[in-house]
Amino acid sequence: MTASVEHDAHIAALQSRALPPLIDDKICQQWIAGLGAHPIMAQTGLKATLLDGGLVRFDLNELQDYHLGGFSGTRQVVNGAILAAMLDGLCGAAANLHAPKGGAATVDLSTQFMRATMGPSVTGYSAVVSRGTKLAFVEAMLIDGANNVTARCTATCTVSST
Repeated sequence: MTASVEHDAHIAALQSRALPPLIDDKICQQWIAGLGAHPIMAQTGLKATLLDGGLVRFDLNELQDYHLGGFSGTRQVVNGAILAAMLDGLCGAAANLHAPKGGAATVDLSTQFMRATMGPSVTGYSAVVSRGTKLAFVEAMLIDGANNVTARCTATCTVSST
């Protein structure tokens, strides 16, 4: 199985478990547009998109020197801090689509780095896969420029329902 086919299967599996947002599509699109205007998105170079079925996508299309590095001495891989921030942002974005009264916050984030993340780009996907009245359970993954799934995470987020 090629890397592209493999990550397509991972995306399809995530999308099949995704719960539809609790807020209507127009508000979801407005929220994602507002997220795209947030200064941290511009500073990191991230672009946010809402896909069908409540799947959130982040694209980091132009890696900069500050995205690269790590303690291994190589500057050919994306730094884990950037990846962790991207995963947390993805999870928070998905959870916010399940907060009818606005507001979600990550209370637990478990991340697995499976291999080095290479450029020239990184794409992430997330979705709420289960929820209660006060918590949303989110899954996310990152795919590097070589089409490899390089990191996954699960998160528990509080969601404001009242």
